[in-house]
Amino acid sequence: MTKDLKEAKDSLVAALFELTKAAETAAKATVDFYNHAAAVDATIDTDFSKELVSAFESLTGSAINLKRSATELEETEEESVVTKKKKNVDPNAPKKPPSSYLAFSSYCRKVLGEKRPELNLPQLYSNDMTKAIAEKWKLLDDEEKAKWREQYDLQMVSYNKEKEDYSVAKAEGRDVNMSGINHSYIVETPIDPYLPEESDLRVKIEGKDEKKKEKKEKKKKKKKHVEASQEL
Repeated sequence: MTKDLKEAKDSLVAALFELTKAAETAAKATVDFYNHAAAVDATIDTDFSKELVSAFESLTGSAINLKRSATELEETEEESVVTKKKKNVDPNAPKKPPSSYLAFSSYCRKVLGEKRPELNLPQLYSNDMTKAIAEKWKLLDDEEKAKWREQYDLQMVSYNKEKEDYSVAKAEGRDVNMSGINHSYIVETPIDPYLPEESDLRVKIEGKDEKKKEKKEKKKKKKKHVEASQEL
């Protein structure tokens, strides 16, 4: 599926779901109106009642059909992607290295998973972790991002060489498996374990840490003072 066709399909699916919501809302409004009107006037016009019932049935049917169409379009796309993947994947071929962002994401996930418990910060679950990583990537300066992109370029040089060697081996009839080659990024970026909305928590925790440091310093000075007095 071309990029333009996919965008058009996505827009259509979104529009169908919006129409579904609108049809469902209109159907509910129809019922609410009928109930209120009947409460006010029990002798509400029979023909008008029939029109409302007909409108309700029509809107409900439209909502069901629209939702079914949107779902079918989505499922068709998913089946197409799965079939394409199954068809084109060579299990023995070298694996393409992750993009600079995906590599940073994996690194950041590991760092946050280790540092936050040490600071007694709440664990981040899937959605929150994904949002946190995206925010931290966004806040990286150009120099730090360049480090990850340079590593990706280096990994791609290795990958293209491996792919070429694999193609030659297959052409010569040799049985090779290059799927296990690991592409590791050698980058260390300082990661702030706090989220932007945890500024109050940061002040509280770092304030406690600062007090602990002050206590340790006082103990050291006191110990030195005692030792100096004993020497005298």
